[in-house]
Amino acid sequence: MNWKTKLVCTALCAAQLLCAIPSVCAAEAAAITPDMTMQQIRNDPVMQQSGLFLYGSFGEGTQWTRSRLEDQTLQEYAWGQAAEETAAALNLAAQNTEDGVQMTWQVYRPEEIAADPSLGCVQLFYFPGKEPGGKYAVVMGGNALTINGTFGEGLPTAWELHEKGYTVFVLRYRAWTDLGDNAPLQDLGNAVNFISAHAEQLRVQPEDYAVVAYSSGAQVAGVFANRKRGYGAFGAQKPGALLLGYPIVDFSILKPVYHTLYDPTSCGWRYYLENWIMPWTTIIRRYISGEAITIRSLDRTKALMMPLSRPCRCTM
Repeated sequence: MNWKTKLVCTALCAAQLLCAIPSVCAAEAAAITPDMTMQQIRNDPVMQQSGLFLYGSFGEGTQWTRSRLEDQTLQEYAWGQAAEETAAALNLAAQNTEDGVQMTWQVYRPEEIAADPSLGCVQLFYFPGKEPGGKYAVVMGGNALTINGTFGEGLPTAWELHEKGYTVFVLRYRAWTDLGDNAPLQDLGNAVNFISAHAEQLRVQPEDYAVVAYSSGAQVAGVFANRKRGYGAFGAQKPGALLLGYPIVDFSILKPVYHTLYDPTSCGWRYYLENWIMPWTTIIRRYISGEAITIRSLDRTKALMMPLSRPCRCTM
């Protein structure tokens, strides 16, 4: 074998080795399990590339409080609830990222974020469905005071819905000191408008979408379903389905606290001022008619509770 042949063989072997390396790394990057620590998951290069917000425990609104839980496993961090589904969602996100799918989308434009930096955290985490032009769901986690539940509630729900064929967007909305001026409601309205404006690129049907939300996120979603205060105020498509898990239906005790902390100089309407203590039939009727849901019913024994097993589905 002459030197030219040896050189060609060496180059071919090197090329094959280089081609094999990324596939090995990709397999390792996607192997997220519930026994991995949160630090390992957050330091994973593919997870960092995806842009997913990987925090969601109560009080993790600052870097100092986040560092306390770095050594917890995903199983411990998720309190054992839906850890397997969360790991599956993270692996799906890793695979999508490696396949060139943009996982994280900013809801607001760069010039809007420059004018108001708090808008920079408002993001949609994208889990595309298998078929183009399919229906989609927006998932809103609860609000653990300093942080919202995009991780603990959003990711496992996204995985479950994705497995049923839906495209899913997990919404990270403003929380803590940025809750004033109906910020979470604005974020949801603008997120739906963003998806509608980019429906072809995101491969979704803009009509008849669902909003799946929990706790205080469900409170926001319930108000958003009203034409006057919600989707109509933002010129957004009307949701086709609401699935509200343990929604806040009576905020009476904390109303003065919220108003003092977040809107001390405002006397206008705020989403957290709403009480949903009324018969569910009244709420459904008002949802369909577009009438504002603001009047407290005399029947205080019934409250709006839409468990995931029995979602509210209204004819469009």
